[in-house]
Amino acid sequence: MANNGLVFGLGHFQIGDDIISITDFAIYNDGIVAMAQKTEWSEAFLEDIFSWVKEVFGFRELSAPVRRMLSSTIVVDFERPLSRVLWGYEALAQIISSRTITIMSDQKPMQFSRMDFEIDRRMLDSGQVALPKFILERRPNATFDQERWFSVAPMSTAAHIEVLSEIEKMAATAPFRNAGQRP
Repeated sequence: MANNGLVFGLGHFQIGDDIISITDFAIYNDGIVAMAQKTEWSEAFLEDIFSWVKEVFGFRELSAPVRRMLSSTIVVDFERPLSRVLWGYEALAQIISSRTITIMSDQKPMQFSRMDFEIDRRMLDSGQVALPKFILERRPNATFDQERWFSVAPMSTAAHIEVLSEIEKMAATAPFRNAGQRP
């Protein structure tokens, strides 16, 4: 258990009238992990587990607050090119493309394919190993005109959807400056 944890497979959990699936549940020496389609479902499941353990086995209240780490993953299709949220994207892409050497006979334009935000590692709490990151990157094998993206974020599913919606709004309202891209 110290290295690999005590791992449970697929299970079901009831929230109100809804039956939801918990895809993974694992207990480690230093933490508990629950995975579901929405982070809110995982949190509800873990809260129920904590209540059950206290009620059935007489465990005491925790003396320290529970530290939570959320990770939400979403595949999203945007209506507008995300490159529109980056001021100067067209000029930057041209600078990079003009100097890129490839094995192809003619030069191909480089395009925006990833956005990555993270916390300065020096600002993490001592002993914290996981680095919270927000990543938005094109889905493999999706054409660039599809605007299909994969995103992972250290937040609840609901907050993640809100952030992606705000990014979509920014792309929709950003001035369009490149005649070579679709509006």
